[in-house]
Amino acid sequence: MDSLFFRVSPKDPLFEANYLTSVRWGLAGAVMIAHAWEVNDGIDPLGVYNWQASDLAVNGFFILSGMLIAKSLATRRHLGDYFKSRFLRLFPALALVVIASLLFFGPVFSPASEGAFLKDSQAWAYVTRIFGLMDPRGEVAGAFSGNSEPHLNAPLWTIRFEVFCYILVGAAFAMGLLKNRLVVLGMFLVFSLISMTRFMPEHSFLSLAGYDFFRLTSAFLLGVLLFYVPELRRPRLMIVLICAVLFLLFGRLWFSEIFANVFLALGILYAGFYGRHIPSLAKLPDYSYGIYIWHYPILQALEYSVPSLQSWQLLVVATPLVLICSGLSWHFAEKPALGLKNKKFLNVPKRL
Repeated sequence: MDSLFFRVSPKDPLFEANYLTSVRWGLAGAVMIAHAWEVNDGIDPLGVYNWQASDLAVNGFFILSGMLIAKSLATRRHLGDYFKSRFLRLFPALALVVIASLLFFGPVFSPASEGAFLKDSQAWAYVTRIFGLMDPRGEVAGAFSGNSEPHLNAPLWTIRFEVFCYILVGAAFAMGLLKNRLVVLGMFLVFSLISMTRFMPEHSFLSLAGYDFFRLTSAFLLGVLLFYVPELRRPRLMIVLICAVLFLLFGRLWFSEIFANVFLALGILYAGFYGRHIPSLAKLPDYSYGIYIWHYPILQALEYSVPSLQSWQLLVVATPLVLICSGLSWHFAEKPALGLKNKKFLNVPKRL
């Protein structure tokens, strides 16, 4: 029976045609818009209180990822297949953008010549930091020197936390912890509380990296919870708006993160499982990961080459270039790699 805040459907929208790919496009676009201003003048026009739009969008990505990863585990029930799929989703496209950084973005948009850039130990340390699941931010061998934020590809800092979440939830699944909703809810609340201590009036024990870990993991666990509580997957617009108001009212307080994540989660569900059929949105190819990993070096390259561009001009010029790179990444790297996930290379038991 439908309630005031949630609709009940005989079919689970997560297993039917939906608009979650469109939602991912929107989240990736929000990150790109925020960064177009950040690399230019440092001001995020979409920020709310101490939350930048890119922060909210990244939390949204982790919420959505948690729900889909829980679905993958529950339907496959095989950890080998699960980790193989996660590897194929992340690393082929990531390797492509790293190669482009070494052979194009780094050498072309720095004072050093191509040979000098590739011989610089910082360039190879950057590769090690990315694939060693460390923080890749910071100037690399002079690439984009002169820009206000001379990172080679700052958004890649979230990749390591995505991998940590995969491992954490995979381990929890193997131990049977995900079978109980209350256990999942407890994990989400504990990680959220630890994350929020960074903004408590007292001195926090969390470092920035520690905060990032608990912040993103708590968002991921909220997504996992949404998979195991299907009754929450069809929110009405009223509850989404109520959560938005609560976030705006309490957004300045140390515990605002919980309101931000709940608002994001319900907003994603409302948009992703929107009842009206819109074929063009339902059939979008999933360029979102490509947009996320390609937009930053392209924005930086434009800022380096034409520093007189205003932020909105930077965004307008960068958008078609990002879409081209994202499309190539999807059709020639990501999609072919994902096609390998059902191929068996070893004779392993099918179920746990």
